[in-house]
Amino acid sequence: MVSKNAFGPGVGYVALPADIKAETDAAWAGR
Repeated sequence: MVSKNAFGPGVGYVALPADIKAETDAAWAGR
């Protein structure tokens, strides 16, 4: 899995598939 540092609000994030966003959001929520 790619580090969450590569995701989050910003360029690229809005282009991610919904399932990836959900997983990323969960990680950023402190999963």
